[in-house]
Amino acid sequence: MLLLLGLCLGLPLCAVSLEEAKSWGDTSERVGLRVPRQVRLLQRLKTKPLMTEFSVKSTIISRYAFTTVSCRMLNRASEDQEVEFLMQIPAAAFITNFTMLIGDKVYQGEITEREKKNGDKIKEKRNKTEDNGERGTETFRASLVIPSKEKAVFLLSYEELLQRRLGKYEHVISVRPQQLVGKLTVEVNILERSGIASLEVLPLLNSRQKGSGRAEGGARSPPSTVINQNETFAKVFFKPSVIQQARIAQNGILGDFIIQYDVNREQSVGDIQVLNDYFVHYFAPKDLPPLPKNVVFVLDTSASMVGTKLRQTKDALFTILHDLRPQDHFSIIGFSNRIKVWQDHLVSVTPDNIRDAKVYIHHMSPTGGTDINGALQRAIRLLNNYVAHNDIEDRSVSLIIFLTDGKPTVGETHTLTILNNTKEAARGQVCIFTIGIGNDVDFKLLEKLSLENCGLTRRVHEEDDAGSQLIGSVVCLLGTRGGCQGVEGWWLSPTFSFLGPALKKPYNPRIKISKTSADGDPHFVVDFPLNKLTVCFNIDGQPGDILRLVSDHVDSGVTVNGELIGAPAPPNGHKKQRTYFRTITILVNKPERSYLEVTPRRVILDGGDRLVLPCNQSVVVGSRGLEVSVSANANITVTIQGTVAFVILIHLYKKPAPYQRDHLGFYISNSKGLSGNCHGLLGQFLNQDARLTAEPAGLSKNATRLPLSMTGEGSEAVLKVKGHQVPVVWKQRKIYNGEAQIDCWFARNAAQLLDGEYKDYLAAHPFDSETTFGLGLSRGL
Repeated sequence: MLLLLGLCLGLPLCAVSLEEAKSWGDTSERVGLRVPRQVRLLQRLKTKPLMTEFSVKSTIISRYAFTTVSCRMLNRASEDQEVEFLMQIPAAAFITNFTMLIGDKVYQGEITEREKKNGDKIKEKRNKTEDNGERGTETFRASLVIPSKEKAVFLLSYEELLQRRLGKYEHVISVRPQQLVGKLTVEVNILERSGIASLEVLPLLNSRQKGSGRAEGGARSPPSTVINQNETFAKVFFKPSVIQQARIAQNGILGDFIIQYDVNREQSVGDIQVLNDYFVHYFAPKDLPPLPKNVVFVLDTSASMVGTKLRQTKDALFTILHDLRPQDHFSIIGFSNRIKVWQDHLVSVTPDNIRDAKVYIHHMSPTGGTDINGALQRAIRLLNNYVAHNDIEDRSVSLIIFLTDGKPTVGETHTLTILNNTKEAARGQVCIFTIGIGNDVDFKLLEKLSLENCGLTRRVHEEDDAGSQLIGSVVCLLGTRGGCQGVEGWWLSPTFSFLGPALKKPYNPRIKISKTSADGDPHFVVDFPLNKLTVCFNIDGQPGDILRLVSDHVDSGVTVNGELIGAPAPPNGHKKQRTYFRTITILVNKPERSYLEVTPRRVILDGGDRLVLPCNQSVVVGSRGLEVSVSANANITVTIQGTVAFVILIHLYKKPAPYQRDHLGFYISNSKGLSGNCHGLLGQFLNQDARLTAEPAGLSKNATRLPLSMTGEGSEAVLKVKGHQVPVVWKQRKIYNGEAQIDCWFARNAAQLLDGEYKDYLAAHPFDSETTFGLGLSRGL
C-alpha cells in the first residue's frame, strides 16, 4: 500500500495537491487513533467521489445561447458520501432546468436565490461568486448524498443573450470540474444567418491567475480544440485528455473556455419582442449616428432606498451623466411622497450643468413613501413642455429613465389606473425605460409601463455590483457605448421603433387535431387513417434526453425535437421515474432557415426577426411562411408553408404533485408537406400502411375495436408495419389533455416497432437536425 501511494505521489497525474494533503492533517490523532499519515492519504484517495464525465453543450442561434451541463459522479466508497456540484454561470443567464439522478431516483430542483432542500437529500444555491473577485458570474451549487457504490448525474440547463463587447460577442463556459475527468467535452454550435464575420477561441482563462487576462495577438486556442466553420455556421469542439488536463491544472480547475465572434451587420434588421400584446422592435444599424435625446432621470428617494441602494444609484448616475452627448438635453426628478424637480425645464449637456446635476444628486436623501404615478406624470409634462416650446431636431427622441425599488404606496396606488394615466399622458411621444432595484419591486408594473410606452425594463439585483449593473443598463439606452445586450436583457441602441398592437383573432382551445402525438409521460400515438387503425407505445427516456420526433431535414426541411424533463414516480407505481417534454423545438430550412422553441411559459420565433411570445397571452405572428398562433395557456399552433401543421398543448399545474411537471404535448395536425422519407419517432409512421395479421378469436378481419367483452390483457394481436411484426394488445388511452379517449393497439415493446435503436433518436442539442437514418449524412444547422 505504501509503495503504491509513493508511486502515486511521484506522478504528475496524481489528483492531490499539497494544500489538500495538509488539510487532512492530524484528524486521526485528535480522536485517539495512530494511523500512519500515508495510509490516511490513501484512504482519502480511495473514498473521494469520482467524476466520470463532465460535458457542456451550447447552441447559439442569433446571439442567443442554450447551454446544458452534464456531470456524472461515482461514489466508490463503502459508505454514503456527500458530493457538491459547482458551476459558474454568467450573471445575465437564467436557469431553465436542474435535475439530479441518484441511482433510479429523480430529483427535480427548484431554482431559488437561497438554500432549499428537497427530500433532505438536495440542497441548491445560486449565489454571486464570492471568491477570487470575479465579476459578471454567479456560482450555482447543489449537494446531495450518494449511497455507497452508486452513481449520480447532475443536469443543468441555462440560457443567455450574448453581449457585444469591444466589437465582438462573447460566450463563456466555466470548465472547473475540481478534478481530472476521464471524459471531458465542450461542444458549441453557432448559427448566424447574417454570416459569421470572425471567430476565435481564446486561451483558457483562470481568473485566480493574476494577469492572465484576455487573449493577445497570436495567442493559441486550448489544446485539442477543433473549429469547423462556414459562412453562417460554426462548430467548436474541446475534448482534452486526462494528460492534457493535468498539464493545464492538476487540480482540475481548467478555467473559462471563451469563444469570441462577430457577425455581418450591414443588413441587420434587428430583434422583436412581443409582450403584453405589443411588438417592440430594436435594431442597431451599422454606422448610424446616435439620435439626439431628451432625457429625464426619475429616481426613487423613498425611505426604502436608504443605505447601499441609494448610494450605488447616485454613483451610477454620476457616471451616466458623463456619458451624455453634447446634442442631448436632460433633467432630474427625485420622488418619494413628494415630487422634487431639479430644473423646471431640460438643460443642455455642458460641464457646468453636469456639475450642478451631480451636486443635486449628492444631496438627495431617502424619506417617505413612493408616489410612482405622480413622478411619471411630472416627468412626462416636463418632456412635453420642452418639446412644445423648443425648436428640436426631427430625429430627437424623448425618454424617461425610471428607477425604483418598491411598489406604489402614496397617491394613486391602483396599478391599472397608473398604467392608463401614463399611457394617456405619454400619447406615444415619450418612451419609458424602467429599472427595478432589488427583490421587492413591482416588476410586472414596470414591465407593463415600459412595453405600453415603447420601452423595456430590467431588474437590477441588490448586490455588490448593483452600481455597475445600473450603468450597463442605462448607457446602452443612451447610445454612448457599443456592444449592448439583446432583447431579453437591455439591447438598446440609438434607434428603435414601436410597431403597435399585435394581431389577434378568436381562438378555440378545443381545436380538432390528429391523434398522432407524443404527450404525457410521454405516451406516443400513431394514427393510420387509411387502415382505420391506431397504434400506441411508450418511450422511457432519461431526463435531459432530446428526442427526434420528426426528421425530414433533407426533403421538406422540417425537423422537430423534444427535450425531456424528469420527475419522481407516483407512489406505488410500476415506474422508477417519469419524464415529460419540457421543450419542443421546430426547425425549418426551406425556403429560408427559421426556428421555433416552445416551453410552457414562452415561445421564441426566429425567422429573420426574433420574437419572444409569452404563452399566457393570445397572439398570431408570422415570418417566412411560418405562422405561430398562441391560445393563452392552452396551445400553440404552428403552420409551415400551409402544408404542415403541428399543435403543441400546454399542460400547467396550479398545485403540482411531486411527480407532476408543467410540460408540453406534441400533435401532428397536417403532414401533407412532409416527404415519404420522413423519419423520427413519429415521422417514420406517416404515410405508411399498418394492419393486423393475427387477430384474436372473435374479431372480424376488418375490425379495429374489440367487443367490450373481449377487452383486457387477453385481447392480443400481431401488428405488421414497415416490415415489422409486433405483438400488440388492445387498450384505451386519453389524449387532448384528457378530454378525449381513444382505442389503440399497444406495443409493449416499442423497440420492436421502431427502426434502429433508442440512441438513434437522440439529438445532440435542441437545434440538431442531423439524422442517422436514410442517407446517413451529417446535416446539422
